[in-house]
Amino acid sequence: PVLIGDKVRSIIHLDSIEKNAFSDGDIQFVELLAEIISYTIERIDLYHQIEEISIRDALTSCFNRRKFDMDIIEELIRARRYRRDFSLLMIDIDWFKKFNDFHGHTNGDNVLRQLVMLINKESRETDRLYRYGGEEFVMILPETGKLEAIDLANRLRKEVEEKLFAGEELSQPKAGLTISIGVSSFPDDGEGIKTLINAADKALYTTKEKGRNRVCAA
Repeated sequence: PVLIGDKVRSIIHLDSIEKNAFSDGDIQFVELLAEIISYTIERIDLYHQIEEISIRDALTSCFNRRKFDMDIIEELIRARRYRRDFSLLMIDIDWFKKFNDFHGHTNGDNVLRQLVMLINKESRETDRLYRYGGEEFVMILPETGKLEAIDLANRLRKEVEEKLFAGEELSQPKAGLTISIGVSSFPDDGEGIKTLINAADKALYTTKEKGRNRVCAA
């Protein structure tokens, strides 16, 4: 058996049509080989764990900004190569500082976790959510045109508006915690990473000017 801790991960099986075909030296070699394989698998598992930690936000467990910077490059290359659409959602929690100041950062952290869980639940398996910074998140929507992206954004906005967050009625200007979302799409709003991000960010800024708790597209 190849053991990792107390668990059997694989088995080395030797067989021969001859009786007593294997010497003590053969058995010792196989046992040594099993130890080497065990050590290698353990190191590979550890590497993958470290790699996973490096691309996850420690608080919310969604992908982090570093992972977004890598994935957006790959998505753009793929979209150009196969002539596919994709969209970005820039998501910001409205008046989140007021919530934090009133309820404390521990409760604010709980809101961030709940928001990530809600968004992941309402999104498709192919959509990817990243914590972009603070209370701002970004989503990559592969093979998604602008109209479809706007529909998803409005559904997410409505779900957040209808969800009850503990203490929201005490701290938020309109007695409820909400989000604003800016939408940009490839290739309609640009064919470069910086252009697409800026377009989504500008659309998000427009939602703030129009009163928050809404979706605006570039």
